[in-house]
Amino acid sequence: MIVLSDNSIKEISHWSLKLKYDLNFILNNIKVGSRRQFKSRAEKLSKALPEILSHLSNSDAKLIEQKGLNALNDLQLWSRLESATEKAGNHANTSSKSKISSDLTIFIGFAMRNFKVGNKEILRPSMVKVEGENNAVITPLYRISVDLMWEFKKIANDILGDHSSPYHVQRTTRDAASAIAVIAEDPQVYNILLKSGITALSGEKGLINKALSNEKLKKGEKKALIYIFRRLSPENFSPIYLTKIDEGKQYWLNIGNTKINVTRLGRVAPILVKQAQEYANHYIGKKLTDDIEPKTAKEVPAHIRNFINLGRTFHIHKESLNSAQINILKSDGFKGFLANNGELLLWFSELKEKVITQRERRDAISSYSPLYSCVKYFSETNLDIRDYSPDYYIKTPSETAIGEYDYIEIGDLFNTYPALARDLKTVYLSTRNSLKADALDNVTILSRISHFQRVMKFPVNLSNEQREWLSNEGLSGFVKGNHSVLKVYLEYLQVKAKAGKYSPVTADSYQRGLKWVIEAAGFDVIDVYPVKVTQYKLYDQRDDSDTDYTKEEVIELAYHIEVLLAQGNLNQRNTLYLRIARILLKTGWNQSPVLTLETTDIVEVNCPIAGQKTYFVRLLKKRAGYLTQWHKFDLTANELADEGIEVGKSIKAVIKELLYLATTISEPIRRTLPADHPFKNKLMIYVGDDGVINLATNKELYHYVNKLLIKAGCSVGFGSRKIRKTGLNFLYRRVEKDFAKYKKSGQHSFEVFQRSYLRFIAGESKRTLSKAITVMGDYFHGRPITDNIKIVTESSEYWQQVPNGGCASQGNDAQAAAYNRQTHGLIKRFGLEKAKYCADFSACLWCEHYRCVADPEHAWRLLSYRDFVLEDMAASIDDVAEVGAQKEYHRLLTQRVNDILIDLDKLTSGCREAGEKLLAERGIHPDWKLASTTSDIFRES
Repeated sequence: MIVLSDNSIKEISHWSLKLKYDLNFILNNIKVGSRRQFKSRAEKLSKALPEILSHLSNSDAKLIEQKGLNALNDLQLWSRLESATEKAGNHANTSSKSKISSDLTIFIGFAMRNFKVGNKEILRPSMVKVEGENNAVITPLYRISVDLMWEFKKIANDILGDHSSPYHVQRTTRDAASAIAVIAEDPQVYNILLKSGITALSGEKGLINKALSNEKLKKGEKKALIYIFRRLSPENFSPIYLTKIDEGKQYWLNIGNTKINVTRLGRVAPILVKQAQEYANHYIGKKLTDDIEPKTAKEVPAHIRNFINLGRTFHIHKESLNSAQINILKSDGFKGFLANNGELLLWFSELKEKVITQRERRDAISSYSPLYSCVKYFSETNLDIRDYSPDYYIKTPSETAIGEYDYIEIGDLFNTYPALARDLKTVYLSTRNSLKADALDNVTILSRISHFQRVMKFPVNLSNEQREWLSNEGLSGFVKGNHSVLKVYLEYLQVKAKAGKYSPVTADSYQRGLKWVIEAAGFDVIDVYPVKVTQYKLYDQRDDSDTDYTKEEVIELAYHIEVLLAQGNLNQRNTLYLRIARILLKTGWNQSPVLTLETTDIVEVNCPIAGQKTYFVRLLKKRAGYLTQWHKFDLTANELADEGIEVGKSIKAVIKELLYLATTISEPIRRTLPADHPFKNKLMIYVGDDGVINLATNKELYHYVNKLLIKAGCSVGFGSRKIRKTGLNFLYRRVEKDFAKYKKSGQHSFEVFQRSYLRFIAGESKRTLSKAITVMGDYFHGRPITDNIKIVTESSEYWQQVPNGGCASQGNDAQAAAYNRQTHGLIKRFGLEKAKYCADFSACLWCEHYRCVADPEHAWRLLSYRDFVLEDMAASIDDVAEVGAQKEYHRLLTQRVNDILIDLDKLTSGCREAGEKLLAERGIHPDWKLASTTSDIFRES
């Protein structure tokens, strides 16, 4: 027989031989693998025994001493022992406070189950039985009292006993018990629980609402607790069970031929109802006519009906208002919400974050609209609640609406590092107001501010001293201690990039945003822990044609835009945005500089040679530093591009559109503006519904254009990032031309238009291919070029093997002659013989002798050529005069590969997918490795 040594459990041995005997009995009846841990836990119990006994009454201790574990058949006694072990366990090890139950409590439960020879039905008193094996533990309630634990256990069984979801029962019981233990940290709550219990506490709604704001409460614990209290006291904790309005004075709003009951609002302060009636009359007078006055409560506008929800929200939360606040409401009504720096307005706006139930949240959110409107109406101010939280927002004049303001939220940063938030506000405002701001678009500055705030939320390992630097000294804290804080953040981003948590581009953007803010405040930064993005960009560039609009998508977009513009019933705003969308589709220009175009950005030039006028358009582009030097009279073609000046085909495509916007839409508005008005020369402006002149914005562009397209039945969403950089004028012109030619086309569906009216000339695609053949013929030094791609199902033994497939040449042909001319210098220098066969493998795809087998292995070859060799070509394109031609060669070669891959799939289904799998698993094809530098770098990295 195995026994516990007296030395290891000496406290138990000296105190109770019966308990010692029971523990030895269990030791011999449990699994061998569990014995070591059992001995260890028995030793801990023995060492804690004096502390445990100090929390037990003499009578309880005597029973356990005499009867051993048999004494715990009395569950009340066992619960008192558990309470003692919890106190002793938490006292001995403070880290155990984070556990639901202490090790000592768990050990005694294990001992009792095995003392009864593995009877799993035996549960500790502090466990609530749940169907299955996921029983709920409510041990934290012992921190208050044993009686409270038993009371809660009964409540949980009564409320949740018949629930169909065991998981819901287990989770709700466990979380509610934990929540009660947390809110009991409030002395008032603790005293009520200790003296009167949980049911009594449920009647103290004000006290509970206050306790629920405890930051230590988790979201699940709040929900579980309110779930229990709603059923113990439904009249206090659920608007679903709001008691009916008792007899007494009733308050109503008279709306047209009906009325709505707002008694709960009136009983907070009668003046609120009086003012609500005045505002409702004003609102109804603006929105409705006599012909459509509401006849029933359901016909009352929702904005006004929400006064009911406002009264209900006040009824639920009025206990959290003090007498002084109530008196302000009774005397000043809605104007009182602005008293004491908007104290009541801030209180109400925060309710939606504090409420627990979804119904209460909906009421709070919906009632905020009439409340906010009434406060603005009666205070006669252009109110914005964010003005009452200056530490939480950066306020700056709007660039798109005169008299309006934009707000940048910095509340989370202020709550963590107050001085840092204040410095960030200073950096933003000073940058926007300085001359340097001319070289930075506001969108760019906001992006950097946003990146900085995100970085400050990262869970970096800072010492308490370093956190104090940021909290108290702001941005200067980054450079203290030899830039120690800055180094921590930069290293964190580098590590995350290497681990793949962030892409190198993202991590680099975060690092640059962090450094920019620090430098903008006048502090030096250091270049350590860099994130390398060069290689990443090189290999991450793939043919992104799948992210561009397809031909069919462009046709559908163009059709619906034309239909909408032809209707003639659009307001000024929608007309403007649809025409901007038309410009972007045609040109592929960056939308931000388009939206900020001014009349002086369109320049008309007389061309004596051509005998006609031509136009230049200046786009303030990022690559030009948002600056264009019009004073230079000797700009070259390259400088024109660098300066952001658009000329040529793109201008011809949209100059009529731009002139229409300048003369028909914006000119009447600009004429009314004073000379110093910020929008005096802007093209993209419109008068809004409220009579305010607005500048078009990116956000509104996407919102209104897509809203109109969806309503018109368009299945393609508008997004300028999907437009190819050269624009899609060649497609748009075809749609526009056929749309104009067949006037009735706008009366048909898009499908009918596409089938019956859209006439693509059959020879158009042939001419495009012919042009490509001419271009590539020049590229391959005049060798014979063909558009015919020959794909077969099996190779021939007579073919020459080339990296992209097979070659059926017999040698000494025109292709070989062209290759020898190309390599003439090398042949002469090294005394080589002329080649019998052409060895310019990039020319294979355009050669009459090229043969491609429709199998995965040849698809792998083509994909390797496209994704590695052609990528090397793209990476080597330099910013010189020939850059346009080089890009065109690269584009045509890439397109040629894609065309062949499509044909391979037509002949052998799944061929391309299998080739992509081979590429992913094995990398570049061996026959292309020597021709690619990319594969070597990729393999090393």
